[in-house]
Amino acid sequence: MMDEVVEEEVDEVMEEEVEEEVGGLLLYHWSQSFASQKVRLVICEKRLACEEREVCLPLNEHNEPWFMRLNPAGEVPVLVHGKVVVCQADAIVTYLEETFTGDAVPRLLPEAGSPYLARVQHYRELLDSLPVDTYTHGCILHPHLASHGSLPAFATAHIRNQIINTDAELKKLAREHPEMRDLYLGKLRRFKSKLLEQDDLAHVERVLEDLDRVLDQVETELEQRSQESPDTEAGGELWWLCGPAYSLADACLVATLHRLSFLGLSRRRWGPSAQRRPRLAAYYERSARREAFARVLRPADNVLRSALMPAALKAARRHGPRLILRGAAALLAGAAAAALAVLVARVARRRLAAAAVVAVVVVGNVAGRAG
Repeated sequence: MMDEVVEEEVDEVMEEEVEEEVGGLLLYHWSQSFASQKVRLVICEKRLACEEREVCLPLNEHNEPWFMRLNPAGEVPVLVHGKVVVCQADAIVTYLEETFTGDAVPRLLPEAGSPYLARVQHYRELLDSLPVDTYTHGCILHPHLASHGSLPAFATAHIRNQIINTDAELKKLAREHPEMRDLYLGKLRRFKSKLLEQDDLAHVERVLEDLDRVLDQVETELEQRSQESPDTEAGGELWWLCGPAYSLADACLVATLHRLSFLGLSRRRWGPSAQRRPRLAAYYERSARREAFARVLRPADNVLRSALMPAALKAARRHGPRLILRGAAALLAGAAAAALAVLVARVARRRLAAAAVVAVVVVGNVAGRAG
């Protein structure tokens, strides 16, 4: 994994949007990106100070030249630590665990010689191998596979349109930036290959069957941990997936379970409605009480920001003045206003201040109606 780490001068790969960091951690991510969520969980669990900057996928910021120079794959997350740039979630997690050690930093990987190390490595590799992007786009392209998900229909429709438009977007960028043509066309080829699989219903159903087998294995493992745990009635702590301590395997599992729940794939797989895997259901409830879960996975504005912001910007450019007047009252009461402040500031920095103001009004208007 560590061969993903690339050491280079940060100011040579980033333009004006990226400021060089000296010594500190800087994470480029998107709040709804599964890979980003997994890395952010680890950062929170290790209690590391890290500056975060969002790369808005619905606005195609991950395809912009400055970000493609930072990560030629054009994918989030990307970690910058001084002069070191680390791409790809699993490599970032390994880098964080190996770089930040000491008594004051929680350890998420057992030390060499620990009886739990092999177990953590096994489940980390198993869970990291799951095609979560196929689950995500598979449910968007085949909505009948999901039940009671958190992604509303209008957001699903927007994401479907965005997927369809990606082909034209990447071709346009390849023409506009000939020096990066190979990068954009390479990304286009990878995108088309994945899309063919994700659009194949039979393929998506097969990977979901594989997922069920993995969850069965996890359920068995959690049952074993329950038997090994000290007497909880006497004040003992229930063990985690691989042993008494929360580990990288737990971070991978929690992020995966959250994504499955978000997509509407959980009700048929664990909990009372599924009538199976009770240990997994209890584990997820327990994990949801951790501080890192609350900080990374629970923010209520994620769906709103992901689904509505791009549409709001487009509407702002077309009907700005009229929408400002119509949505002003709703903005004052809209619960989304504060949550969108960060996005507004970033859009404003990109010299779209007027559109950003209208975007917040539009989203506030929609939120006000929904409330």
